[in-house]
Amino acid sequence: MTTIYLVRHCDYENPDHVNPFRNAGYPLSSLGRREASSLAEHFSKEKIAAIYSSPLLRCQQTAHIIAKKLGLLVKTDDRLLEVNSPYAGMNLDQFNNLTRPVSLYALPLQIEKGETPEEIYTRLKSITDEVLTRFPNQNLIFVSHGDPIMILLSSLRGQDISLFKIPTDRYIPKGGVIRLVFSGSKLVSYNQ
Repeated sequence: MTTIYLVRHCDYENPDHVNPFRNAGYPLSSLGRREASSLAEHFSKEKIAAIYSSPLLRCQQTAHIIAKKLGLLVKTDDRLLEVNSPYAGMNLDQFNNLTRPVSLYALPLQIEKGETPEEIYTRLKSITDEVLTRFPNQNLIFVSHGDPIMILLSSLRGQDISLFKIPTDRYIPKGGVIRLVFSGSKLVSYNQ
C-alpha cells in the first residue's frame, strides 16, 4: 500500500484580506508556523519517502518546516499549484458573497479565463500517478491548496466535479491533512 498525505498549507499573513489564489507573497503567520511545526512532529512518527510542494510561498514554508524535521528535501511541482483564477486579489468578503450561491467554476469570468475543475484534477492526478509508480508501498506528502486537494479527493471518490463546491464544514482547513491509501493505482481508503 502507498499512502499520500494531502496537506493544505498552514495559516498565512493576509493583511489586505484578499483571496490570493496564485499571487506572490503571503508568508506563514506565527500561527501557521506553529501549525507547520505540529505537522512536522506528527509526520516524524511516519516513514516519509518524499515531500512535494506547490511553488507558492505559503506551501513552500509549510513543506520546508516539515521537511527539516524529517531530514528531507522539498520537491517543488507546479502541478500542486493553487487554482488559476481571474479573481486573484479580490477582497475575500466580496469573493465569498459572489461564490456563496454558486460554484466559483460556474462564474462566467472563471469559465472564460480560469481553470476548470477537470483541468485541476488532471494535473493533480498526473503527479499522483507519477509518485504511485515511483514510490510503491511508501509514504509521501503533497503540500498544496484547498480546492486542488478537495477536487482530487472528490474525483477519486467518483463524485461529479464539473461544478465543484464543498460545504465549509467538509472542506480541508489550513494545516489540515487528508490521508489517501492506494493499492497499486487504486484508491482503497481515505480519511480526513
